[in-house]
Amino acid sequence: MAEKADTIEALLIRKIVNGDFPNGTLPLSEKLAEELGVSRTLVRETLKKLESYGFIHCKRGRPCAINDFWINGNLLTLAKIVEHVPGTSSKLIQDLLEIRPALMETLIYNAVKNHPQELMTLLGRFKEVSSPEEFTSFDWELHKKIAQLSKNRIAPLIINSFEGLFKKEALRYFQHPKAREVSKRFYAELCDAVMAKDPQKAASLTRRVMEESAKLWRSMR
Repeated sequence: MAEKADTIEALLIRKIVNGDFPNGTLPLSEKLAEELGVSRTLVRETLKKLESYGFIHCKRGRPCAINDFWINGNLLTLAKIVEHVPGTSSKLIQDLLEIRPALMETLIYNAVKNHPQELMTLLGRFKEVSSPEEFTSFDWELHKKIAQLSKNRIAPLIINSFEGLFKKEALRYFQHPKAREVSKRFYAELCDAVMAKDPQKAASLTRRVMEESAKLWRSMR
C-alpha cells in the first residue's frame, strides 16, 4: 500500500508540474480515485500530502486548486519536484549554479571562521579522491559539512533539498577530466586557506571556483 501511495503521489506531482490540469484544479477525489483505479481514502491522503508540500490548496466539497508553487512553494515543494519530475533537472541545476557561489561564499566564511579544524578533517581526505563516483560523494559531503559548520540552521535544509539532483548531475559533471582537475585544485587551495584560518580567502576562492565550475558545466551541456 505504501508503494502504491508513493506512485500516486509521484504521478500527481508530475502532472501538476507539467501542467496537465489546464483549468488549474484537480478533479474531485471521487473522480481521481476512479481514473487512477485506487481507493478514495488513498486519494484523499495523497491530496493532504500535496497540500502540505505546497502544490495545492483544498476546500471541503470543492476541487483542489493548484498553487503558483514556483512563487509560493517551500523546501518540501522543491524536494518533491527534484524527486519526482526528472524533466526539470536541467533547468533546476542551472538555477542552482546561479545562486550557489553567493550562498556558499557566505557559508564557507562562517564555517572556516568558527570550525576550521572540523572542516579540515574532511578536507584532508581530498587526495584519496580519483573516480567520478568518489568526486561526487566527496563534493556532496563537503557541501553538507560546510552548511552544517556555518551554523545557519536553514542552510542544511536548502542543501539537502537538492541531494538527488546534485548527485545525478555531479556524477555526469565529474566524468570530464577537466571538471575533476578544477575541483582537485580547489580542494587543495581550500585546504591551505582553512589551515591558515583565513575565512576571507576561503570565501573568495569558493566563489571564484564555483563561478568557474558553473561555466564549465554549461559548456559540457
